[in-house]
Amino acid sequence: MASPSPSPRSHRETLVVSAEELLHPLEARVFQLSQELTQTDPQVPALSDDEVITKLNMIAETLEEVETNFRKERSSPYRRDGHLIGNLLQVLEQNEDFYPMLEGKLSDLSMNRVKAATCRLLLATVPVNSRAIVRMLDDDEEMLERVCGFATDADPGLRCYATGLLSVGLRDRSVADTVVNNDTPVKLLKRARMYATKLEKERQQAVKFIQDHLRLASSRHKKTAGGGGNTSTKASTPQRSLKRKHSDIANRTPAHGNDHGEITDATASMETEEEEEEPAATVTMQQSWPISGGDEDVLGAFEDGSIVMPSPEHHEEDFKRLVMLELLYTLDCLGSMGEYLEIFAPALKEDIIGTVITFLHSKNPAVISHTMTLTSHFLAHKKFSFSLAEAGGVDLLFTVFKSQQAAGQLLSALL
Repeated sequence: MASPSPSPRSHRETLVVSAEELLHPLEARVFQLSQELTQTDPQVPALSDDEVITKLNMIAETLEEVETNFRKERSSPYRRDGHLIGNLLQVLEQNEDFYPMLEGKLSDLSMNRVKAATCRLLLATVPVNSRAIVRMLDDDEEMLERVCGFATDADPGLRCYATGLLSVGLRDRSVADTVVNNDTPVKLLKRARMYATKLEKERQQAVKFIQDHLRLASSRHKKTAGGGGNTSTKASTPQRSLKRKHSDIANRTPAHGNDHGEITDATASMETEEEEEEPAATVTMQQSWPISGGDEDVLGAFEDGSIVMPSPEHHEEDFKRLVMLELLYTLDCLGSMGEYLEIFAPALKEDIIGTVITFLHSKNPAVISHTMTLTSHFLAHKKFSFSLAEAGGVDLLFTVFKSQQAAGQLLSALL
């Protein structure tokens, strides 16, 4: 076997490869795992569910780690050809049975942990495979409906990764047009609000912030009225023909292409904050059940064994990471649908203003960045814009943006 070469390959000369021909140990590992997952030889014993879960997670874990390292290097942010991450993804692409196998694992016959590992692996391929994921959800209504169901499931792992998969699909207009008309957006809004209420310190700061700004606005209004001026504006003026901007939504580069790379830094930042001060944007294990139903139902499912704790033995991610990822994916989903009229009334009902301001008080840069992106979409609604400004949210946006810039954490949010 050839010794590992530090110089990456720009292409392969043949589509037929063996593990021995691969130059990097991780390529050989991914090749072997993918072959084991797709083998159909009747003479070879079928893999057990635990074996499937472990192998799927091992591939996903490898891709996530290599992608994170690639993003840190920043040598070529948008092109992975010739880099290790590109070679690994090409290994999977060359196995023509691999992606059909993954779609098959998302069938209703698979156990939840298999589905969760499958969604996680699909998410790990997003840097080069996002259009294929969009096509999978757009072309198959049953698959889209299934993923929406997974994204609101009681199982933490499945719910987290399915929400991420849905956030990828929602970048496309046709997928968003379908999802915005079912009950998924309301469930996601409830989840975001639940997360905001669990962040007690940030929530208290947000409540005080809003109250102070409303008092200030009321005081200014009284002074203006006393002076005979007439500057009142109806904040509830409806927008006559609000339409979502779809100019290049199918091809645009997402602001948050791979949250696993981002979450690594976010989690590290979070752990540092825990040592220095209080945790920012963290949720304890007992609070990590953001679903639409009652917490009692989920805890009952946990006790009767239908929900299984993540297992390091099977390379599953821990609850702390799942909770943070789920929050970011939820914000991404809501942001992608934020310009739709259909979601606006439910969003107001679920206190979207308070939720946004709460998350903007977080010390976690990933939470702030995703919140700002969500906010930029909801600003298409005049009433949201007026209400956010009245509550001091616009000033807070600029303050947070400037502080993040000063700290060297540039946020890709459209103000």
